[in-house]
Amino acid sequence: MYIKHSKFKNTGILFEVLVKRITADTLSGATSPAIKILKKYFVNSELGKEYKLYETVFKSKNIGESKANVILNTVVESSKKLNRTRLRKEKYNLIKELKEHYNVEDLFQTKLHDYKAQAALYVLFESYNKETGTDPNQIIDNKVTLLEHLTASPVERNEVKENVIEEFKSYDKDLRTLTYKIMLENFKRFSCLIEERKKIVMIPNKIKIKCLKKNE
Repeated sequence: MYIKHSKFKNTGILFEVLVKRITADTLSGATSPAIKILKKYFVNSELGKEYKLYETVFKSKNIGESKANVILNTVVESSKKLNRTRLRKEKYNLIKELKEHYNVEDLFQTKLHDYKAQAALYVLFESYNKETGTDPNQIIDNKVTLLEHLTASPVERNEVKENVIEEFKSYDKDLRTLTYKIMLENFKRFSCLIEERKKIVMIPNKIKIKCLKKNE
């Protein structure tokens, strides 16, 4: 299953949007409903606990790859201990309350800090907390994005891929089956390139690969 990022459900982005709104309201001399909303949903709540995981990642910069891996593995494992049902409910109620005071679309139009990395962390948390299988390539891509953000240097994708494969080995049988099924479905998209099922068509100055039908 491919997971799509949602800025309306991203805890790090929700917190940042509220802080920016409080700042804007304060500078304009207006009373800020966002203050009450932030305290209500980020203090002694599942949202507050998840935000701490985002904060743990994004307060770390220019660190070594080994330490970055430890941080990511730790926050991912910690995310599994959150009450996902309560977390979803809190996010829903937060957005609902924001709509009572603000134009939500306008709120999220503001430039957001480290958006790409924040989106990658959201997708990573969702990937590891889904009961159904998740596309391993999506996990790898988002881990690479976060490692490069934390280390401020290019990361070898194959090394991350090997680590993800090792993680899958520790999963229970049912989850491994779902994961392998997803990998197989991705592979089938390119099955026409298998040697016995492809035909090279020569065109002047070009080489074209034509996928054959089953009985062709």
